[in-house]
Amino acid sequence: VGVKDLKEGKVTLRNMRTGKQELVARKELAGKLKTVP
Repeated sequence: VGVKDLKEGKVTLRNMRTGKQELVARKELAGKLKTVP
């Protein structure tokens, strides 16, 4: 997570199976984590 991303309220979410990364707003993080199979 970069300082710029944190200031914008975002974190990087990585799928450890595929290596795919996605920038997600912190407010949406819980919802995104619940949708991971």
